Amino acid sequence: MILSRHQEEVVNKLRSSDAQIRVLTGSAGVGKTYTTAYIIKKELDAGRNIAVTSTTHKACEVLNKHMIDADVDGEVRTIHSLL
Repeated sequence: MILSRHQEEVVNKLRSSDAQIRVLTGSAGVGKTYTTAYIIKKELDAGRNIAVTSTTHKACEVLNKHMIDADVDGEVRTIHSLL
């Protein structure tokens, strides 16, 4: 996966954070889903256990597709399914 310079900056900030919950926001088309799939891959490759959630089934489907395309082993679920 190849990131833009801005995406790399975002990834570095999010991955270096000690926060247990991290939120990525932005306008449509800026690469949030792609960047999220990249972060998930890096976190899993580092041996971390993570839960990835979204508020809608559609958003979960889109991110799951990006994860499959990036050869990332995991599943995105709705936040409600974890409650």
